[in-house]
Amino acid sequence: MKEIFSEINTIDSVKASFFFAEDGTLIVYEAGDYSDLTREMVEDFSSSLNWKAISKKFSDINETELLFSKFRVYMRKAENGFVVVLMGLMAPIEVVRLNIDLIMPDLDSLKKSKKIGRFFKFRS
Repeated sequence: MKEIFSEINTIDSVKASFFFAEDGTLIVYEAGDYSDLTREMVEDFSSSLNWKAISKKFSDINETELLFSKFRVYMRKAENGFVVVLMGLMAPIEVVRLNIDLIMPDLDSLKKSKKIGRFFKFRS
């Protein structure tokens, strides 16, 4: 599952990539190759925020970029959730956007396949 983010995570200054379901549940995440963050810091980032509330707040927005003093957060809506990329200030955002465009079909089918699998699991 994490191989979906493999290309994004090799981009210079990308710290981590996340995919959250519409209800704010973390589906998958992976730290980037150039990340100076520890796994605990990445897990802290994903668990310390109310992603369900953020998802509702950004429900009418297809993509946004939040700029902080030491890092940027890029969020992009998918069919079944949203992608969050945590990156440094100098990360090439055009390359990040292009790579997200390329993986969007995989992300859209990610949640669908889990729902179908659960359906058949309960029926058998």
